[in-house]
Amino acid sequence: MSRLTIWGGAGEHGRSSYLLQGKDSRNGILLDCGVKKEGPGEYPLLDKDIIPHLQAVFLSHAHEDHSIALPLLYKHGYRGKVWTTRSTSLQLPDYFEAWDKYVAAQSAPLPYEETDKEAIQFKYLEEHVSPQTWLTLAPNLRVQWGRSGHLAGSVWLGLEWEDKTVFFSGDYTEESQLLMADTPAIMEAKTKNVADLSIIDAAYGADPDEQLVKLQQLELAIHNTLQKGGSVLLPVPIHGRSQELVVWANECFPDHQLIVEEALVAPLRALSDKVEWLKEDAIQRVNA
Repeated sequence: MSRLTIWGGAGEHGRSSYLLQGKDSRNGILLDCGVKKEGPGEYPLLDKDIIPHLQAVFLSHAHEDHSIALPLLYKHGYRGKVWTTRSTSLQLPDYFEAWDKYVAAQSAPLPYEETDKEAIQFKYLEEHVSPQTWLTLAPNLRVQWGRSGHLAGSVWLGLEWEDKTVFFSGDYTEESQLLMADTPAIMEAKTKNVADLSIIDAAYGADPDEQLVKLQQLELAIHNTLQKGGSVLLPVPIHGRSQELVVWANECFPDHQLIVEEALVAPLRALSDKVEWLKEDAIQRVNA
């Protein structure tokens, strides 16, 4: 590997997209392809000459800042597969619908057509290899994946490509109350495995507080509001943090009415069918 080009995501919250190029500068591998909720919407700084020659595209998870610009790849000539998980692919329609509404509310056009969304073809990592096991995709490319603890279906990636090792994570966390995370080998103290390049994409990477501290602060703020007879509105994404907060709020404030939109309840119920992504006590907590 000779070059990393950042098409978006570094120093900003949104449009995460990282291009790796090897000996043939036209050939490359793309890690995520998201959007940024800014004005009419901001998209990765794509190079249209490179897109048709991409060797592979990988998607870490479904959140819009990592995924929603994927149709642009197909609009500009990519005809390969997007390697991700089945759970991630099933979540994407919700995020495409939400992004369509956001752009429409800005009276702006989408930069791609519905046919470009329909053209996306997926390959599911978990149906080809188990976590933390290498899968050969091409003579010069191997991939390894693990659960990242961010969403059901979210993953970190290890790549062996052109004699180099690359680690990539989009929002990795071990602090989830419900979701399992597989510790990457490069993060284990006793391992001798060292990546030539690590790309750690994290929207809140500069925030030093642990999740437990944030939850304690939130619990105190909600408690004070309820004591004064007020109500609390929590804006959350469709998948991921929303389900965690529903379970958390139900446990912290059992004597108060909790009203949850059906769009958030459905993914919570669906976790019962995704036990491979969950911690041991998660199902019991979800069903409580």
